[in-house]
Amino acid sequence: MASAYTSFVVVDFVSNIANAVDESESPVITEMVTQQVDESGAYQEFTVQIQPPSNLAEAIRDFESFIFRTFTQQGTRWALVTNGAWPLAGCLKRCCSALGVNLSGSWSKYFDIRREARKLHPGASISDLSACCGVMGIQASCSSGSGNVKAMASILTALLNAGHQFTGPMTWDPDEDFRVAAPKGDGMEWPSGTGGCLRLRGVPWTADETEITQFFQGYAVEDVVVAYDPIGKHKGEAYARLSSDEEAHRAVQERNKQKMGTRYIELFPSSVKELEEARAANPGDEVNASLVLRLRGIPFSVTDEDIVTFFNTHHVGIIESSVHIQMGYDGRPTGCAFVRVISEEDAVKALALKKAYMGPRYVEIYRASEQELSQVLHEGTLAHARQPTMQGTAGTDHVVKLRGLPFAATELDIANFFVGLNIAVQGIHLVYNSDSRPSGEAFVEFQTSADVNGALQKNRQRLGHRYLEVFRSSRLEMQGGAATPLAGTHRMSPYATPLGKGRGGGGRLGGPSMGGRAAGGMGYGGFGGYGMRGY
Repeated sequence: MASAYTSFVVVDFVSNIANAVDESESPVITEMVTQQVDESGAYQEFTVQIQPPSNLAEAIRDFESFIFRTFTQQGTRWALVTNGAWPLAGCLKRCCSALGVNLSGSWSKYFDIRREARKLHPGASISDLSACCGVMGIQASCSSGSGNVKAMASILTALLNAGHQFTGPMTWDPDEDFRVAAPKGDGMEWPSGTGGCLRLRGVPWTADETEITQFFQGYAVEDVVVAYDPIGKHKGEAYARLSSDEEAHRAVQERNKQKMGTRYIELFPSSVKELEEARAANPGDEVNASLVLRLRGIPFSVTDEDIVTFFNTHHVGIIESSVHIQMGYDGRPTGCAFVRVISEEDAVKALALKKAYMGPRYVEIYRASEQELSQVLHEGTLAHARQPTMQGTAGTDHVVKLRGLPFAATELDIANFFVGLNIAVQGIHLVYNSDSRPSGEAFVEFQTSADVNGALQKNRQRLGHRYLEVFRSSRLEMQGGAATPLAGTHRMSPYATPLGKGRGGGGRLGGPSMGGRAAGGMGYGGFGGYGMRGY
């Protein structure tokens, strides 16, 4: 019965969310049921009645204290056990978000009991907890929180007795704003006609078909298509066709919001039509035959000579006169560059340098098309032509851009992150998606160049559970001033008036979204995607 983990806590919740189709209805957990299981067997089940619903915060604190005393202080390896991702990243997270309750890292890893049972019985149809009990030869009632926990504890004990190794738990970030769909039988209808197809969003720009197939390891994947725009840029999306609708639904339940590299992947039902449309839209042959490479993540201080030296050091032949460092509309480097290699052999050698370091930063390298390079060169000409009409913006801005913010982060959190630096009045601007949800990005205006340099020193430092990326930016970028953004670039509205205190929400195309009226001002909604709120 040896396992990488020696103790487990089975957990389930009773809530109103399964029937709360309208998200305006307040999510409520009325019961929390737990049971401890280890190699010696199952312990007593504990049921906590949560009445009124606001007592959820106290129940969470008591549970986390129990975990700390029982396992953490004793150095015991333990993990949660649930019926899929829904109880934690769906039910618990949504209810805690509604009450403003923060979850600790104790909730961040878990084992899906059905996924573990499938490892012992590959090929078995385990669509829900009752089916899992049937496969394991266990009689149990799975109609309530207590019944579910008893069933999961019995399955867990049977797996341990069979010598099953519990390794590689599922993980999620309690700081993230997760929207995990309820499993079948709990209020979610899986759409018909998907053909087993899924759309992946948030895919790393360097990911290819092999990495996406590896993401679905353990599932029957029949086809993968990475989505590119017409000029060959990775769109951060992909499509996968699994063997059946049931297999696709299982993948959504078990793999939604799991990491591919450093990024969380969102999974959505799709269709064969959408997958084939993405395949047809890809300029694959042109890009694959191109000897143009795009570099991303280069230090802002890099010169053409530095890039030539980088490739020479790795014995990659490039045309030295082809090096082009991409500039933004504020005249500053964007961290991207283009080069043309001499031969296909050099292209293959260069692509193998994925995440090789250039100075203090690792560089991502991937193929680009001649059309993309031509567009960037044209935009560089536009940027140069516009430079004199920018009223000194590029030379006088003291703006940085933040990426990777926890979705729950506030302006006060950002101010505390930059404590000791002088932030301009009303100088913190959170960026929102078109559905008024945080995008994980923000802009911060400082008073002096020294403050900006101090802010840049905090790149890759933690805010909560997340590492923040801090980039030099400009007021023009903050206002969405680019004349011809590349496909997939999100825009923000220019300031119609100075941003005041209060929240401006994410406006749709066509007008501002009024924020709070406190302290004389309003936040303006964004045009075509993003809006900002004042501080």
